[in-house]
Amino acid sequence: MHPIAKLTTATLLAAPVLVGVAAARRALPAGLNVSGHVHSGQVRLLVDLTYRAEGQSISDQQIFDVVEQLIDRAERFLVLDMFLFNADHSQPAGTYPALAQRLTDALLAKRADAPNVAIVLITDPMNTFYGSTPQPHFEALRAAGVQVVETNLEPLRDSHPLYSSFYRTYLRHLPELPGVLPHPLAPSASKVSLGSYLRLLNFKANHRKVAISEREAVVSSANPHDASAPNNNLGFWVSGPVLADLVASEAAVYRLSGGDPAAFERFASWLALDSETGENAAAAGSAQVQLVTETGIRDAALKMLAGAGCGDRVLLGMFYLSERSIISALKGAAARGAQVQVILDQNIDAFGRRKTGLPGKPVAAELVKAEVEVRWYETHGEQFHPKYLAVFTPGQCQILAGSGNFTRRNVSGFNLETSLCVQVPESSPLAEEFAAMWQVIWTNDAGAPALFTVDYAVHPASTGLRGVLQNFAYRAQEASGVSTF
Repeated sequence: MHPIAKLTTATLLAAPVLVGVAAARRALPAGLNVSGHVHSGQVRLLVDLTYRAEGQSISDQQIFDVVEQLIDRAERFLVLDMFLFNADHSQPAGTYPALAQRLTDALLAKRADAPNVAIVLITDPMNTFYGSTPQPHFEALRAAGVQVVETNLEPLRDSHPLYSSFYRTYLRHLPELPGVLPHPLAPSASKVSLGSYLRLLNFKANHRKVAISEREAVVSSANPHDASAPNNNLGFWVSGPVLADLVASEAAVYRLSGGDPAAFERFASWLALDSETGENAAAAGSAQVQLVTETGIRDAALKMLAGAGCGDRVLLGMFYLSERSIISALKGAAARGAQVQVILDQNIDAFGRRKTGLPGKPVAAELVKAEVEVRWYETHGEQFHPKYLAVFTPGQCQILAGSGNFTRRNVSGFNLETSLCVQVPESSPLAEEFAAMWQVIWTNDAGAPALFTVDYAVHPASTGLRGVLQNFAYRAQEASGVSTF
């Protein structure tokens, strides 16, 4: 090979490596990775449950009812940050409730009734498949004067560095071509571009699910996405000083997406941190509340688990569980004598499509070997989608819940995530409500025949060579970022 050709080849190969090293060392933008101050506030538990009773699917939903109440009561501003906000899916029309349209209608009604209320909707580019297709809900909101902001994911760290370093160096500079490829989430939708697929493969997301007004907020695991409407979810309604931390956290996302910081400075000045908020305040109780985002979620979980031992109860309900330090901490708590109970999704359903069971199956097998009690939520097309950890110690209850799955991508500073860590006395109404909810879904004792969960042994992980390969696949995907979890 000619020396110039050798040099050119070496340069072309070295460039993505250098780009990847620089990206790996990049810190998240200011205002992210938050472990906030602990505040006193009012907190209400919000639970969405779907289960089987007498052969029928029953859904008891709270989260978006409360979000709609929050929208209706707002007098100065609304900020919503929602990951999936669309009606896209591959199933026949009418399969799912029109949740995206329901929330759109609530915002449009608010805009018509109170045009002076500032409304900002922050969302993820997945909803327009990375700029390739229009999103009718967003267009209607923009036409009514709602500011819709698609998060700029470019400044975030690369969870899939092997690909993203090559993408940053070369692929991102390719011209945008017309849409000729099928939409992966909605095959009947308009065609999408090659560039949108190339952006998808970076596996980055603003995965938050937050709604804030000047008086109250909801932080949860629920998306206003039609195919997600039947999912099981959990969240908190809150009021009090933690609202200022939530507004500041959303201001950071708005700023990195090109928004004017002055808008959120106004929102912060309008906060009413000691106001009454109707029926939610009446149903809430006093608590210590801390905002945690991105790596702050992992840090909070590890701190909670590190203190758990003999006589304590650790209760985990999770869609995706794969982060190695948290798995080790769960096993460590069990080894110290804590009762550790885990309910997982099987990771086999995704909006009508079949999945591989990763990471749920091999992780559950690992936990069972460590004498952790594991049950599967028995889903029927929907997902067991919450992300919560509760630790009960004598006299105290801590609950961590929000958008962050316990995976490398979700809680190691790659995705944007928001959760709340709530601490209350063990005898408080909130702790007792959570414990009662857990008892119902763990034992299937709802006072009438109902099925929520089944023992791990009903759907065990594969054994033998297949089990070894499945565990290897999970470990490799978690470490490399070449995965959907």
